[in-house]
Amino acid sequence: MRQKLEGAPAAPKGKAAPKTATGSARRGRPPRAGLSHWQQRVLDLVRASAEPASAYDILREMKDDGITAPPVVYRALKGLLDRGLVHRIESLNAYVVCGGPDHHHTHPAQFAICRDCGRVEEITDAAVDGLIEAWTGRIGFVADSRTIEILGRCRDCAASAVAAAS
Repeated sequence: MRQKLEGAPAAPKGKAAPKTATGSARRGRPPRAGLSHWQQRVLDLVRASAEPASAYDILREMKDDGITAPPVVYRALKGLLDRGLVHRIESLNAYVVCGGPDHHHTHPAQFAICRDCGRVEEITDAAVDGLIEAWTGRIGFVADSRTIEILGRCRDCAASAVAAAS
């Protein structure tokens, strides 16, 4: 990961976060409706990342929260994936937030991934989704998920490469 994740603040070192009525510790801002504290924390970290965040990038940032074991991060990511709040970029083994800050749904995803700067753009195209559905339907294949990852150069990196070659 090239840039440090900067998410919601952690509890000060040596001090436990106050317990809520349910007994769970709460740090930073209150969780979004339906999200656990850790899901909200992980979502904030993925959102704050300048590039796709791996589970271990997230875990490294949660060390100040007292989290040192991957299962907490993986459980939070699974919950976020199930709610359609994040996407997993398979080829990078990393996660990005779905759409804008208040955008969440589950859908087939297409991503343009810049191999130079790591930028990832989510593309939503109903025509592509329809073609894949037709192709898989024609052969009787039932897809569990449909994610397309396109690796190349973003506009800025492509322009820089052309300028450098001139």
